[in-house]
Amino acid sequence: MSAQNATDDLLILQITDTHLYAAPDSTLLGMNTLESLQQVMAAALHTAPRRPDLILATGDLVHDASASGYRLFAEAVLTAEVPVYCLPGNHDDLQIMRSTLPPLDIRVLENLESAHWRILPLDSTVPGEEGGRLAESELMTLEASLAGDDRNTLICMHHQPVPVGSQWIDRIGTDNGNALLELASQQTQVKAVLFGHVHQTVDRFENQLRILATPSTCIQFEAGLDEFKISGKPPAARLLALTANGSIETEVIELETVPAGTRLDASGY
Repeated sequence: MSAQNATDDLLILQITDTHLYAAPDSTLLGMNTLESLQQVMAAALHTAPRRPDLILATGDLVHDASASGYRLFAEAVLTAEVPVYCLPGNHDDLQIMRSTLPPLDIRVLENLESAHWRILPLDSTVPGEEGGRLAESELMTLEASLAGDDRNTLICMHHQPVPVGSQWIDRIGTDNGNALLELASQQTQVKAVLFGHVHQTVDRFENQLRILATPSTCIQFEAGLDEFKISGKPPAARLLALTANGSIETEVIELETVPAGTRLDASGY
């Protein structure tokens, strides 16, 4: 699949951890996740300098793995009238995603290529597990793909490949993320690894490789804590401008407030 625009730059709206349900009025810790997704998308599209070239959804699209939830997701994101690419998270069911979303013109685990960039999605999910792992076949495919093309590359996945400093969420990250970082760090065309899962912002470098995590379009987790805690930060998304010269300009777009009724005192979800 290819993407082109007049500037040869790519503008991406990343959304992640939307946690929708089969019923549109369902809530997660008191927050209506469909409404928060719609509000975040509206804010991001208003902030963007132009219409994004695509939406990239990095997992946990649906909390209950329901076909109805995926249809609600499609209905919400397709209002932007741009191509939508997605990959699975630990709350997703990849088989249901594949049967439900492509007929609605949403790409599941498809590479995207432009004149200067490639976006390569990885499946870090392990059926029945909260944590993630990259299969050996996934890493081999990635290695072969990188060896055969020197265009600027953004790797995206759901689970964090590196610790983010919160012990409880790091226990359920990508357990062989070091293999990915070692591979990606050896390839100068790989500019960043982008992920969700951690419900917080991360933007740092590991071995000259940019590591980017994006907050959820619903609830956020307090950063830097060993135990689970909901943050008072509002729903959010990320805009990324992938420029023709290989640089990445990015901004996290937040709602002004946390929706009323959100259970900030929750001890889990």
